[in-house]
Amino acid sequence: MQRLERHCNEAARRGLALDIQRLLTHFTVDVTTNLAFGIDLNTLQGDGGELQEHLSKLFPMLSRRLTLPIPCWRYVKLPIDRDFDCLKAASSRC
Repeated sequence: MQRLERHCNEAARRGLALDIQRLLTHFTVDVTTNLAFGIDLNTLQGDGGELQEHLSKLFPMLSRRLTLPIPCWRYVKLPIDRDFDCLKAASSRC
């Protein structure tokens, strides 16, 4: 929590705008990985790496699919669905 506060205070001191959604996503990843695995990823101060990149694709897709009344991705694959399938497969060919 102190790291998040320091990050926000530093941005305010410099007059920088913050992407709150991105910031809180990074904070959530830091807290979760620290609690679950005992690993401090420190994505608030870094770029977040591969895990953060995957999560930034995963959550919007989950939200999209949960709100669709018909699971159309099972019948017609849009580019976003194909990208997500590649992400799930963790395939280098995508």
